[in-house]
Amino acid sequence: MQRTVPCQLFKTSRLLGAVTALLFALSNSTIWGQFIFDEDFKGTTADGWIFGTQNGGYTPELTAREGIDQDGDGWLRLTTNGGNQSNFAYLDNTFSAANNEVKVTIDFTIWGGNGADGLTFFLYDGDQAFDTGAFGGSLGYANRSGVDGVAGGYLSVGLDTYGNYSNPTEGRNGGVGFNPDQIVVRGPGNGQNGYEYLAGTNGINTTIPDDPFTPEDESTIDSLGVDLQFNARPETGTATQNNYFTVEILLTTADLLTVRFDDNPADGLNLTDLFTVDMSSFDRPENFGFGFTASTGGLNNYHEIRNLEITTTTDPVLPPTPDFFYWDNGINNGLNGDSLWSTATNWDGAPGNTDPDSVPPVQADIIFDSTYVSTNQSIDLDGDREVHSITFDDNNAYTLEANGDELTFANDQNPGDAFIRVESSSSAEHTIETDIDLETDLVVDNNGTGNVGLTLDGDIAINNNTLTFDGTGTTEVLEDIRGTGDFVKQGQGTVILDANDNDFSGDAIIKQGTVIANPNNNRIHFGNNSNNRNVLGSGDVILDGGNFQASTTGNQDIRFYQDFTVQNGSVGTLDSDDDFSFQGGSVTTVDNGTLNLIADDDTIMSGSATWTVSNDGRINISGTGGGSRTRLDGTVNLNSGGTIFSDAPDTELDNGLTINGDANGNNGLLAITGDLRVENITVNNRFDLTIDADQDTVIETDGNNRALNGVGTLLVDNDGNTLTVQTQITQINAEVLDVRGGTILFTDDDQFRNNTTDVILSGGATIDTNGSDQQFASLTMNSSSIIDLGEGGSILEFSQSDTNSWDGELAIVNWDGRYTTGGGSDQIIFGSNVNGLDASQIDRIRFYNPEGLAPGIYGAQILSNGEIVPTATPVPEPGTVIGAIALLALAAFRERKRWLPLLKKD
Repeated sequence: MQRTVPCQLFKTSRLLGAVTALLFALSNSTIWGQFIFDEDFKGTTADGWIFGTQNGGYTPELTAREGIDQDGDGWLRLTTNGGNQSNFAYLDNTFSAANNEVKVTIDFTIWGGNGADGLTFFLYDGDQAFDTGAFGGSLGYANRSGVDGVAGGYLSVGLDTYGNYSNPTEGRNGGVGFNPDQIVVRGPGNGQNGYEYLAGTNGINTTIPDDPFTPEDESTIDSLGVDLQFNARPETGTATQNNYFTVEILLTTADLLTVRFDDNPADGLNLTDLFTVDMSSFDRPENFGFGFTASTGGLNNYHEIRNLEITTTTDPVLPPTPDFFYWDNGINNGLNGDSLWSTATNWDGAPGNTDPDSVPPVQADIIFDSTYVSTNQSIDLDGDREVHSITFDDNNAYTLEANGDELTFANDQNPGDAFIRVESSSSAEHTIETDIDLETDLVVDNNGTGNVGLTLDGDIAINNNTLTFDGTGTTEVLEDIRGTGDFVKQGQGTVILDANDNDFSGDAIIKQGTVIANPNNNRIHFGNNSNNRNVLGSGDVILDGGNFQASTTGNQDIRFYQDFTVQNGSVGTLDSDDDFSFQGGSVTTVDNGTLNLIADDDTIMSGSATWTVSNDGRINISGTGGGSRTRLDGTVNLNSGGTIFSDAPDTELDNGLTINGDANGNNGLLAITGDLRVENITVNNRFDLTIDADQDTVIETDGNNRALNGVGTLLVDNDGNTLTVQTQITQINAEVLDVRGGTILFTDDDQFRNNTTDVILSGGATIDTNGSDQQFASLTMNSSSIIDLGEGGSILEFSQSDTNSWDGELAIVNWDGRYTTGGGSDQIIFGSNVNGLDASQIDRIRFYNPEGLAPGIYGAQILSNGEIVPTATPVPEPGTVIGAIALLALAAFRERKRWLPLLKKD
């Protein structure tokens, strides 16, 4: 779905500035032609330009306006380094094409990504409604299979980094093949037809016929010879060498298109001719529109432009002068106004209006500023009103009183997007109390510097349109948003939603800035409005670069019914005064998106939602109540790069955990600070699973033999607590079991797949067999560790480990075997012969109070079958802190189960 967002169309503090900024900037220069249009894109406004996106969710922006650069040092950013974007910027105006010579000069920089795709300058039939082209190698101008090109396209000059603009693939017509870092021209097209490759560097010129009598084919064009992309963007406010390029495009009245290029304009403009294309076989439209497209695909870059200059030999086609009406409350007529909208003398119209002192007609552009008034103003609409736009540009506060009236925004008689704007020069807090009805898309563009620069205190009916909030200021919406249509948030500002019943049926898309949902003493719903509790409509919620905050009070919960997606660095923070309930849909975090779920009572994630965390996404779950817990009833997918964190004392994944690693071993993190109970753990591909828990933890399944299959490393970092592998788990297929502190406790035999898992112990870690038999691959010990064989017989087998590193002491407790011949009820075996361990490793083993021997600490010996048994006589004295503590305890404690807590004091 195409979304268009108008940038600053005009400055409204004075009528002359408003009119001239809306039109082209005219010049009396006769150096080259009769008309010059100049836009440097360095500031916070770009008058008359329309910015939008066809694919990828990012809308072009002025970097100075967004605070990325200083005012006067900015660029127009056409794409970010995100994937599959197709974005555009065009001037909402046209100029005559017939017998008109057109020269275009532009600076551009491409940087910060991994090589794709590029940008274009284009001309199109200005009498057609603009519609952009396809993403990826089509650069937003040409078609792609199933995706149309620019409507009424005439020509584009593509600055192609990846190389597919020259490539006749993906449905594009003509070309010489994959051709990175070249400048390419494609011709007229509409829909899926046309957009032919005409010429390009390192290619051919298809408009010059081959000459068989010429030794060298004149249609061949040399390569550009430079990379079109940089590692970093230009330094703010400087002309640093080799961080931007300049391209010039000249279309003559004879339909010859010449492309020139300067690869180092910082040392003075020195343009070189690249090629000339004969466009005479194509009919020019009656009027030209112009603009820029840029795209990314599987790879990406930032694409930025500035210093655009267009010179033509024919004057532009100017739109009708809009009807601007300034509020003066009678002052300009020497009257004391009555504050009624319906009083003609309360208005001062723009020059050229038939009656300057008249009530604004339908769809007029309304300006509330300090041209005539110098005090706060309250205005009674005195009936329903229909306008095209309202602009507040004053440090005096304006209030449009309700009194049962309705304010409608429409544009069928006054073209251009309808908007409510607060200018950045306004520090006042303005209020519209009336209900608002949309007959077209509406942009609320609040750049005011007041605490709340704009308050909307009436219901808003969308009526199958899009409601967009933009700008840098704070807007508060006190009442409900209703009807069918999307809610879009962009710009760095904040929108506060206080209503309990925003029941619009479209999607909520938060691209920039912050949205705060703050319904008092009420439940919050996402995606269902059966109980009048919606805060972001009944459609999907997509955080796509912006942030969202919501909280309830008065023991109210938060419920999800539809998809909730957090991506592209967004942060969603939800604070429930009671529980969370997920009734359906999906909860997804991806591409550095973070979702924080905070419960003041129990953190209960009930319901059937599907949870997916991947690609540097993160879900943080925390509870502040004394009995807080986390229960995820739906399917949980933890993919590579994802993190699920819960600090609740009790975390349950009742419907399972599916872990999807990738072939490269890219991993995620399951970080749990309390008890963890998981059923049906399934691992696909190699995946390193970390269980980082501050309290005792339990892993369990329903016994379907799929538990933790395919794990690369199972890292247990329990910080002195116990990880229990429940009886239902039959086998864990992991490459490495890494236990860092705490205890891993087994409840059944052979819970790891036999002889395939290497074991690493560190931080005073304990393996507690609990009387079960277990088989592992080799053992590495990074610090003093413990093997506790528990009550009953245990056979613990490792493969040959003589080449592994061992540091510290390996303490063996609760051993009940045969110290002379081996083969008793308790056995610890390394390999199959006396070479299972080397002498230095055997010297590090200590048996504490082994059965059948006098109390004490004993050394170890290895038998011919690889079994480790104690020596016949105690060691003379303890060699470690562990041993010292244990020896002192012998005098007071003889019960075997008291050994472990004493040993763990080391």
